[in-house]
Amino acid sequence: MSILGDHLASNAVCVLPTEAARRSHLIEYALTSEEGVIAGDSVLSFDTFRSSFLPVYPDRTPSNTLIRFIFATEFVESGNSISSFYNPDFPESKHQALGVIASMLPSLLKVLTSKIGDLLPRELFRQLQAVHASYMKFLDRNNLFEPDYDPVSVPSGWNTEREVRILYSDLESEAVTLYEELGRPTWLKLIPTPKADTPTVDVYANHLQEIRSTLRRIRDLLEQGVATHEIMICLANSDELLATLEDEAYFYGIPLAVRQGRSILKYPAGRFFSLMNEVHSDRFMLKSLKALLLEPAIPWKDKERIQEFIRLCLKDTILYGSQAPPDYFELRLSNRSLRRWYMTFRDALTAIVQATTVADLVRSLSFFRKRFWEEEEWHGTLQEEVFAHAMKQIEKLDQALRACNRERLDGLYALFLSHLQRTQYVPQQQDEGIGVYRWPQGASIAGPNRFFLGLDQEGAEVVDDPFPFLSERVRQILMKWKELGRYHLQAASLGNSILSCHRRSNNGEKLIHFFFLEEGTVHLHEESLLLDKDPLSGELKRVLKKGGDQKPTYLQRLSFNRAEIGSLRRRSQENDHTWSPIREHLRGLPYEEDGRLPLSATKIDAFAKCPYTYLASYLYKIEPFDYRETLIDNKAIGVLLHDAYGRFFSSIGHFDSGKIESYKIELQTAFDHALLKTYGTKGPTASIRQWIIHTFRPKILKILEQEKKFFENLRTSEIEKELEWKGDRVILDGRIDRIIEIDRKENQWGVVDFKKGKGFDPVKYEKDEQVKQAVSYQLLVYQALIERNDLGKAMVAAYYSVEDGKYRFLYERKDAKKQELCRIELDKMLERILSEVQRGDFAATPGDKACRQCSFRALCRRRYSTP
Repeated sequence: MSILGDHLASNAVCVLPTEAARRSHLIEYALTSEEGVIAGDSVLSFDTFRSSFLPVYPDRTPSNTLIRFIFATEFVESGNSISSFYNPDFPESKHQALGVIASMLPSLLKVLTSKIGDLLPRELFRQLQAVHASYMKFLDRNNLFEPDYDPVSVPSGWNTEREVRILYSDLESEAVTLYEELGRPTWLKLIPTPKADTPTVDVYANHLQEIRSTLRRIRDLLEQGVATHEIMICLANSDELLATLEDEAYFYGIPLAVRQGRSILKYPAGRFFSLMNEVHSDRFMLKSLKALLLEPAIPWKDKERIQEFIRLCLKDTILYGSQAPPDYFELRLSNRSLRRWYMTFRDALTAIVQATTVADLVRSLSFFRKRFWEEEEWHGTLQEEVFAHAMKQIEKLDQALRACNRERLDGLYALFLSHLQRTQYVPQQQDEGIGVYRWPQGASIAGPNRFFLGLDQEGAEVVDDPFPFLSERVRQILMKWKELGRYHLQAASLGNSILSCHRRSNNGEKLIHFFFLEEGTVHLHEESLLLDKDPLSGELKRVLKKGGDQKPTYLQRLSFNRAEIGSLRRRSQENDHTWSPIREHLRGLPYEEDGRLPLSATKIDAFAKCPYTYLASYLYKIEPFDYRETLIDNKAIGVLLHDAYGRFFSSIGHFDSGKIESYKIELQTAFDHALLKTYGTKGPTASIRQWIIHTFRPKILKILEQEKKFFENLRTSEIEKELEWKGDRVILDGRIDRIIEIDRKENQWGVVDFKKGKGFDPVKYEKDEQVKQAVSYQLLVYQALIERNDLGKAMVAAYYSVEDGKYRFLYERKDAKKQELCRIELDKMLERILSEVQRGDFAATPGDKACRQCSFRALCRRRYSTP
């Protein structure tokens, strides 16, 4: 597709829109022409060509992005009004406002001296004039100049005898401007994009069909022997499509080499800098700390210490820190070594983010890397390249500060981050693969097989927006988008190109571009193409034994081979304890030395739900740990409520409904004491503390009406009572939240367990004649602990739900039949457990309820997994 031949034959210098286009056309020309390799200076990129005409002053330094940002900082620090760009009521937007001021400076003179100024509000125009006047003084004071303010000119010694031709001139909006500013020289020619015969676009139902159909076409080309460098992919809406394309290409076994530049902060080595800033901005919240410390690409030293730090913080509900010591981590971490490690980490990170000089920033980064990173760091990897490139930006930052005659700058790290965000980086060493480019960069790239994806009405638009700091109304008047998009689609249609789009994606409905509706042909596809050559659908056909001759990909073969020795490999009967008993020598492990089996309500419930859960928890000693942090610690709130009720019922004696008003004050006072005991004076945070108070302080009062209804004139005898009963073969233990004295002379008691959430019926009866299902054995165990320790009879057993504000009874005093049924049900369950544990039988009982949110599913592999 290269169009260089005729132009180079006439000894003209060719200018192409981008450096990527220049390289691709040179390679195409070298491979297809008789002349072969040509001199590199015969073909230039437009940016290189234009730079030849920019002004140069031997005693002045050209301004750049960093210098402009430093000026913006000085301008605001001097107290100048920027009300059109920054509202002081929202100080967090100040850095963004500085970026807007810095970005407007190159085009500001053009706005003020052209008719554009007539379109602006008067106040905005005055502020822009003030910015420009201050900027000119800043440039003069520091011996700087703004390259875009001075006119371009042909340098002395320029060879006007040799013609220069700007190819694809309609793709580069600055080409015509440069041509006009140079005075329409005869040696400079603008060559627009050649027209394709009939542009055609393939339209798919969704983006997955579009991507997979394209990859099947590419896989077919590769199987025919086409080299990867002869294929090119260009993505419009690359932010939306690139991740999916990379994932799908991986499964199809198609190598990709992403040629489009990415912000340094998009790479793990660059993300390190932004994650540190997030930790500091979020005041060392555990959520931000986890994102930084658990980033796998960062070469952390002492990974086990980091994991232990996070585990202890989650266990002790330490979720928030502070920028100023001491913080909650420092005060509440019980491990002294971890506390010292965290304090060093916090101070080192703070020194980096708060650095005001480049020397301080470099010194702090050096200390941090030496103290917390492995010595090897990223040696020999892509991340080493990226990190080195990021550190070079610090050198540029230092040069910019020196050019502005400054040593210190508040917000230095924020400026460094914003510069990294704007700095694009393309890996210098990439594996061989199919080049992937961003639209519209790929439109002018040469190649025998080109694929353009996502060319819908919005995705294919190319907008020339030189004044992004102006209002939307003004920009819409000045922008040139319709023709630019058409010209780029025209360039993409040249040669052996396949253009496509989709009508629907995760981001909504898409429209076909008007260019194809007006000048081309639209092919609608209701389903993916080349399904008969798809290795993934072929795998499904082979599994279903429906035939299929598709060749598996390397990844499919590798994955299946690994699965055959892993998840697809059947465990031997004797080693699979989800089906068969455990071995003889292991069966004595659950017992105490005296031969009795220790059981609690929690253990009994686990065994009743699934014996394999009991085995994993209490024989294998596996302790599943949830590393997710939650803003609301329900366990801590439960402890708080238990403490409040315990304080209240321990102090009032016999309940007297005539004292309910005074009880309300006492109960809320007990709540306040419990809150202070659990969270201190300020914890966990101001907002969550207020939520706890406003949610639960009124709710705890609902129990008073329930006490009046069910336990009038009765006294609470014990709070958090621990009991243990030793039988011939079993030991039962438990802690009863509240024991009520029903009739002391008759030794009749009531047992109550407090529940923070909604209540439920622990046992379901069938016509009050037999137990249909035991959902929880907790209250049954409490009944047994009272009665088997000869303390009397448990005449009442109930849950109290704080959420519902109601009691849910297992049985009441009048329910003698239910009391006996519960005794029988517990005896049956104990007998079952003793019998099956003795046989070593812990077979899993898979089902929707048993397996839902089970932590041992990967170990069990009995449900929703391969046997």
